[in-house]
Amino acid sequence: MRRKATTLSLASTWLISVFSTTVSARTGNCDVAGGFSNPRPSTTFSDSKGSVSALPSTRRATDSLLDKCPPCFNCLLPAFTCGQFVCKTDAACAGFPLSGGARAEIDDGTAVNLTCYKGGETVFNNHQMCDITNRKILDMLPGRPPQVTFSCDNATSTCSFQFWTAQEESFYCALDACTSQKKAGYDADTITYACEHIKCKCIPGRFLCGEDGSVDISDFLVEEIRGGGCRFEEPAMNQLINDIFGDAYITLNCEGLWYHVPATLHFSSISYTIPNGQVILKDVRGVARPGSLTAIMGASGSGKSSLLDILAHRSKKGTVSGTVLLNGRPVSPGEMSRVSGYVDQEDTLMGTLTVFETVLYSALLRLPRSMSEAEKIARVMGTLQELGIAGIAGKRIGGSGKRSISGGEKRRVSIACELVTSPSILFLDEPTSGLDAYNAQSVIEALTNLARTYNRTVVLTIHQPRSGIVALFDELILLARGRCVWSGPMHSVPTDAFGDGGNGPLVSHHTDEKQGVGDWLGSIGKGCPVGFNMADYLIDLTVNACIETPSNSVTPSHIEETSADEERALLSTSDADETELQTRVSSASQNSRRLSVSSAIRRKTSQMLDVVRRARDEGGSANIPEKLADLVAFYEASSTAKAMRAEFDNIYRMHGSPDEVPSNGTVDASGGRTDMHEMRDVAAETNMLRGRQRASWGTQFRILSGRAFKNLYRDPALLTAHYASSVALALICGLFFHNVSNDIAGFQNRLGIFFFTLALFGFSCLSSLGLFANERILFMRERANGYYSTFTYFASKVLFDILPLRLVPPLVYGGIVYGLVGLVPTVPAFWKFMLTLVLFNLTTASVILLLSISFESTSVGSLVGTLIMLFNLLFTGLLVNRETVTPALQWLHTISFFHAAFEALAVNELRYLQLKEIKYGVELDVPAATILSIFGLRAQSFWWPNISLLAIFFVTLTAGSYFMLHFFVKEKR
Repeated sequence: MRRKATTLSLASTWLISVFSTTVSARTGNCDVAGGFSNPRPSTTFSDSKGSVSALPSTRRATDSLLDKCPPCFNCLLPAFTCGQFVCKTDAACAGFPLSGGARAEIDDGTAVNLTCYKGGETVFNNHQMCDITNRKILDMLPGRPPQVTFSCDNATSTCSFQFWTAQEESFYCALDACTSQKKAGYDADTITYACEHIKCKCIPGRFLCGEDGSVDISDFLVEEIRGGGCRFEEPAMNQLINDIFGDAYITLNCEGLWYHVPATLHFSSISYTIPNGQVILKDVRGVARPGSLTAIMGASGSGKSSLLDILAHRSKKGTVSGTVLLNGRPVSPGEMSRVSGYVDQEDTLMGTLTVFETVLYSALLRLPRSMSEAEKIARVMGTLQELGIAGIAGKRIGGSGKRSISGGEKRRVSIACELVTSPSILFLDEPTSGLDAYNAQSVIEALTNLARTYNRTVVLTIHQPRSGIVALFDELILLARGRCVWSGPMHSVPTDAFGDGGNGPLVSHHTDEKQGVGDWLGSIGKGCPVGFNMADYLIDLTVNACIETPSNSVTPSHIEETSADEERALLSTSDADETELQTRVSSASQNSRRLSVSSAIRRKTSQMLDVVRRARDEGGSANIPEKLADLVAFYEASSTAKAMRAEFDNIYRMHGSPDEVPSNGTVDASGGRTDMHEMRDVAAETNMLRGRQRASWGTQFRILSGRAFKNLYRDPALLTAHYASSVALALICGLFFHNVSNDIAGFQNRLGIFFFTLALFGFSCLSSLGLFANERILFMRERANGYYSTFTYFASKVLFDILPLRLVPPLVYGGIVYGLVGLVPTVPAFWKFMLTLVLFNLTTASVILLLSISFESTSVGSLVGTLIMLFNLLFTGLLVNRETVTPALQWLHTISFFHAAFEALAVNELRYLQLKEIKYGVELDVPAATILSIFGLRAQSFWWPNISLLAIFFVTLTAGSYFMLHFFVKEKR
């Protein structure tokens, strides 16, 4: 996560910079620059400084806001009242006066609470605090940490600069006519404040102001810093810093800034029924907190992915019920998509793009349009660093048969595409699926680091992880046949240890303990054996619990004993093979054990099949096996479930009661926040942080067009084949139809070349079926994740399918074949010929585009496309004479785009041609128009209806393709 840097300059003469490494920022010959090299921040969004911005919540004003300052620094200067302080914690903003005045007067006597926003630039009021790191200054102040604060007010364009030692102010400066400018860097954003006027003053008796005989710069501040269009005189300041401290500038260490708002996800009574009545989920509840990794686990078909989709507000086919709250508030699907990222189980990436380009396109399309491209590139590099894939940024993703990066690296690239938007919540559907043990561990470790280091909420589904991965889980939700068997921490913790990641405490402070899953299993007599993988044990436990025992079978205890005996038999057989000192068993004993193992396998297989059959037969039945019902009841009676219900009740009471006045709390003596009635509004604050508008349609089109073109020229096989075939076939046609004559044979050859040309371009367009089919899943997921609109994707796809593949080949082919064949040598006739070829190719391409969008299967689309081409070819006008067709069916020629193009080409070439034929001494002189009419072709039909129909076909089919893509091609889960 990159940090922001704050820079102050006065009309290019005074500069204070805060970078992520110690850097001197110079203007002229006066530097008061600073930097820091602290590690990446470990504090949360709410534990830092920033612009104070209003939230939609109020608190009853019991004390005057002007009586005292919030717990930050001592505000001792009359010129700097409580409106000029620096909040060290978000809690200090409770009751802070609104921007525009020291006190916000509201009719009902309430004051709007504010929160510390850390985006760097001034929204309303900006307050930044930094530690001074110059060695000489620190040596002069043992035990008295020196700090500087910098504050700006956006409404008045004023700023203030203060120097502190042990939270006591030494000197301060007031500045006005200030403007700011942000510049993105690799590890930091540099924000420069340029101010035209400055006035500074020392506090007598303080450090640098005559304290105990120390240096007194009072006269310097008065004499060297002049008023009235004043400038901070650079030579004087440079010399002062050098003479007193021995450094060229002051170095600063500032706390890092965050881009996301911590979010706690509460969900309860989640149920999901598919259209056929089968219940997939029933009364599932749980909590996912910032800074923790929450795993949803269960056997295949237990409802893991369905629960994840519901939590992420993905569209589902069936009926969904229940409550999903984000920081105590319900959110719409659009709001959830803006504050969360969703990584699907399968990686859908363009194999021709590099790792950096893949993540960059996600950033360019999804980050606010107010961010510059340089800032977005810097964000991408920071994200690649977080996930440990910066080293492969230049490698291509690769595809089938073209391997480039590993499966684990692909999975991290998919995560990076979502992470680059700084989501508060990250959802992942089986991120370890298809990966080997090492890569699976690597991916989960990256997610764990992401959650704990950057205080994000990570929710994932997983099937049966190995023990090293299980150890990384913070929270576990265990499902069996759609029921919640466990929802709580992996390890026992006190309930008061659960906060909300910076939102404030949510439950009453008591000492009850939330049991971990291991302790819970032990308390119900089903403890996990020592050394046994907890995930394997839980899956086995839930699968066995789903197996209903028939009434005529052995007792449950007998089954458990038999299962235990079978397990011991397997273990003892393995041990006998591996232990050299063990007594050799007899052949009869070995055969007996083999039979026992074989019997155990058959019995287990039979039991599993019974489970599948019952699940199928029961359909939507609400009945569940007795063992599973017992496990669910045991969980409901646990202290963990009770604490979770109490937490939910508290949230519903505080957020749902109309009589309760919501509040961001008050500040206690330790600087913490108490009396918390309301968590932070993630959606509202995220909109304020990032802006409401993503990339414009024009930007989306430009980016998608560039991506499509890059994908096309990096995989040039199709492009090369079209161009090469156009040239080759034009030359072949020129060879066989060279210099056609003006006789009956020439008439036939002309019709033949036209027919062949249309068939060539018509059937070659079938190659475009795969262009969209290969990107269908990518499009659905990117649109669902808010990358772009359907229109911009469709427009870029049409443009970069038409221009390279459908516009250039007919122009190349026509330019070669026209002269070689010897068609009418006039300029108008030549361009009419080219126009007809281009319009026909565009119309055929639009037909194929509609088919590729309508049919998911390329094979089916290819068959339908071939049949459409043959149908149109039949009614071209060469194979079936229009005049011989029943009048009621002559409209079939009208709707044939082959017929429109064929008739236009024939009319353009033969309308004014005079045919001369000498046969057996008889000379025939026949107008070609006469023979055209015999063929059922109309001599006056070039512009209307033929060319007009081709244009209408193209526009109509293209519009139909867009509407099909927009309304019917959607992700169905």
